[in-house]
Amino acid sequence: MPHQPQPETLVQSVELLAAAIERAIETLTLDHAVAVSLIEGLRSDESIEAIVRSNKMASVREGMTDALVELEAARGHARAELFRALLREGHTIGQISRMWGISRQLASRIVREQDGVAARSGVAAAE
Repeated sequence: MPHQPQPETLVQSVELLAAAIERAIETLTLDHAVAVSLIEGLRSDESIEAIVRSNKMASVREGMTDALVELEAARGHARAELFRALLREGHTIGQISRMWGISRQLASRIVREQDGVAARSGVAAAE
């Protein structure tokens, strides 16, 4: 059977995942630089309060939280889209669960929950 082009929703969801991964990497890189700065500050005679304030720890925490939330949402959506594509190709939930190393129940729930998210947001589920 020849390979069919994938629905644009699948491609877009994986593109969004790749972009979220890139943002998470950028955030981790910046946070690594802050951690190195903290280490240098802690080795000095500067007060911890001054070190924390100079490194803007509130914004560092907020940036990391936002990046990880975005990454997890994109990962979940892309995984559900991939599961649906596999179902369209004729694979069973059991086969999909074995491919991903998860239970059949979890694989089924991922498809159902993401379908519900798509329906609530007004996005038609790709079939």
